[in-house]
Amino acid sequence: MTYIVGGYDTLKDPAVVTPGWDYLCFSDDGLGSDIWRPMQLDGRPLGVSCPKRRSSLIKILHHQFVDASYDVCITVDGSLLVNCDLDAFLKEFWGDDAVFAVAEHPRRSCLYAEAEAVVEMGLDDSEVVQAQVRNYASAGFPRDYGLFGTRMMVKNNRSKRLRAMCERWAEEYQTGSRRDQLSLTYALWRDAEVTGERLPIRAFDFEDVYKTQELFAITKHLGSPRWQ
Repeated sequence: MTYIVGGYDTLKDPAVVTPGWDYLCFSDDGLGSDIWRPMQLDGRPLGVSCPKRRSSLIKILHHQFVDASYDVCITVDGSLLVNCDLDAFLKEFWGDDAVFAVAEHPRRSCLYAEAEAVVEMGLDDSEVVQAQVRNYASAGFPRDYGLFGTRMMVKNNRSKRLRAMCERWAEEYQTGSRRDQLSLTYALWRDAEVTGERLPIRAFDFEDVYKTQELFAITKHLGSPRWQ
């Protein structure tokens, strides 16, 4: 599934189409193609007006948008071009018992360091970001717990535990930074605190998947000078 809100990206037909997969495009403009099936948002997520937050919440709360009959859901940001056979990708980076696959952040492994970078680069309101990390520190969230890049994720659509973690992630995201990777790591930590064990994550190499093999090729967002 991909998601394009507020005209921030163009819909890109995959360079490789894998038989047996449904390609779903969730948008507020009814975007679709011969490959991507248009899926209307109808104002969802409700009560959220910011296009950035709406698109992020769609990928975070994938289970509220795709049919429960799907075993696996791959969430793909609108800035990405699908450039691989999805079955071959899963064979390398997934497994029958897998729950969640996501890229390790290419530059940092600490939420607190990422928050500093977000502020320094002007990617979000400094007061919002600083208040968020103060709350996390007060809750006992440790440094160097890990950090992930969320532009593409593979999710077990039948995992109740993953759904619960994503619901927690969405709650944190809506009150914190628009940079959703900040709230993901905290949500994973809280999930582990509640369940007594870390959620099994298949963490793949960012540079390998996005740059070297270009299995999902990165393009610029419309009207943005940044590759983000």
